[in-house]
Amino acid sequence: MTSHDIRRAVSCPLLAALVFVSTAAAAAAAGRRQQQSARHAGHRAFPAIKEEVTSLPGHVVYRPKDLAALGAVKLGVVA
Repeated sequence: MTSHDIRRAVSCPLLAALVFVSTAAAAAAAGRRQQQSARHAGHRAFPAIKEEVTSLPGHVVYRPKDLAALGAVKLGVVA
């Protein structure tokens, strides 16, 4: 066995492990982003929606999905 064969035999498992670890890390990060997105989507007292209004180009409006469900409750506005 030559030194080239030894390097190839060592690098293949090492490369496979590196690919596995990076894939697992990417999947975990995607899961965290999805959880954060779900938290910010308004899954609490007033489920929210994301709305892009044509009269406000470059802006996104997040508001309660059902405004009638608010009743007398007043919510703050963040701009």
